Amino acid sequence: MQNEIEVINTVKTKDLRYLKDLTREVFSKIGTEKSRQRLVYDLLNALKTDDRKRFLWLILKNVNNIKSEDNKANKLADILGNLYIEYETPENFEKISYSIVLGIMSIEQDKGGEKNE
Repeated sequence: MQNEIEVINTVKTKDLRYLKDLTREVFSKIGTEKSRQRLVYDLLNALKTDDRKRFLWLILKNVNNIKSEDNKANKLADILGNLYIEYETPENFEKISYSIVLGIMSIEQDKGGEKNE
């Protein structure tokens, strides 16, 4: 009887960096600064409770709002699908998720959306 060893791949740093940058570009076109802050709050709560389904649902719901109009949104949805399938472990989910959250948080106020008044 031969033991099978499952090799657990970790998500690559360059992929996380690209995901964060692409997230920043796509989400700068979504909503206002205040709505993005609310989204970050909801995403962080999903991460805190390890609710992967809710986290992914929140991201995809927002990306879907501009997906048909924007090639980068289509690319983000494609990359998310590949990363979640290829790197499905709790550690990788956390890295991928925090890259997305940090991408949204790094949007400059004067880029996209509306400014808070």
